[in-house]
Amino acid sequence: MTDLLEAASGDLGRIVAASRVYSFDEYSEYYAREMGRGLLKRLIAFEKVADQGVLAELKLRAYAIEKEFAIEGRRSANIDPALLGEESLFLSTFKYAAHRPYLGRGVYADLALLYRAGGFQPLVWTYPDYREQHIREWLVGVRRILLGLTGRR
Repeated sequence: MTDLLEAASGDLGRIVAASRVYSFDEYSEYYAREMGRGLLKRLIAFEKVADQGVLAELKLRAYAIEKEFAIEGRRSANIDPALLGEESLFLSTFKYAAHRPYLGRGVYADLALLYRAGGFQPLVWTYPDYREQHIREWLVGVRRILLGLTGRR
C-alpha cells in the first residue's frame, strides 16, 4: 500500500493530514463486485494547493495508477482526487450526473460539500460517507491547515 500511496502522491507534496480508516461497505456496495467486500477507506490531504483546473488531470493520473496496481485486471484500490477549497469540496469522477460539470477527457467535477457557518454542509447528492460528521469535522481541520499554508488563515 505504501508503493500505491507514493505513486498517487506524485508531486503533491507531503501528507498534512489523514483521516481514520473506516469501512466503506456500510455506505455503498458499488465496488463490491470488482473489489470484493471489506473495503476500507481513508482520506488523505497533501500540502500542495492545486488550482481547480488540474482536477481532470489528477483524476486521469489516479486512474492510470489504479490500473498499474490492478491484480488480474481488477483494481485493488480506488483513488478519487478531490480539491478542498476555502468554500467547497469537489470530488472527481468519470460518472455523469446533471449536477456535475464536465471538465474534459471523460472527467466530471462533483460539488460534494459547501463550507457555511463554520462547517462543511452536505448537498442533496452528497455521498453518504461525506455526510458523516466525523468526515466533515476532519475536512474543517484540513481546511484550517491548508489556509495556514497559504497564509490566509
